Amino acid sequence: MVDVNLTGLLRHEVWIERPEVRMVAGDVAVARGVRQEGLVRALVRPLDARETAGLLGRMEEARYAVYMTAAEDLAEGDVLAQRLWVTRLAEAAAEGARELRVEEALARPGEEIEVGGESGVVAAVVDEVVSLAEGLEERHEAGCEVVGVRRFEVLGVEDEGGQGHHWRVLVRPRVV
Repeated sequence: MVDVNLTGLLRHEVWIERPEVRMVAGDVAVARGVRQEGLVRALVRPLDARETAGLLGRMEEARYAVYMTAAEDLAEGDVLAQRLWVTRLAEAAAEGARELRVEEALARPGEEIEVGGESGVVAAVVDEVVSLAEGLEERHEAGCEVVGVRRFEVLGVEDEGGQGHHWRVLVRPRVV
């Protein structure tokens, strides 16, 4: 069943990030990373003090509620990432680059961004140049997506309607 009323309100895009460990040669973990799972429509909105109570009890540390139509596999400790905006590199960025020339300067200082899947934190923005706190680890070609991201730690997941089509996820911002 689809909740058409809820679906019409979902104006944000989020994805789930989960830790990933790759095993090689028996039980030896050789690489840790983050696995991203599909982009889904959601509504992300701040909570006020009266809204921290729900089916799971009170969650004082919750700062936002994320409403979605599919969240049954979400669990406490998962990370939801919200796509805030998207632009593109106006010119290639070399490995180690700290200044990125973008098509449209949408970033703000302190904001987390992703450049071709590589994360960084914005130090400053002047005209169409975004300065990063640390240099890029890889080279990225002109036209590569630059995405503003806000990440949240999942504190609890509730099936508000009891029918599996209207999920309320309580989250708090994850500190970069």
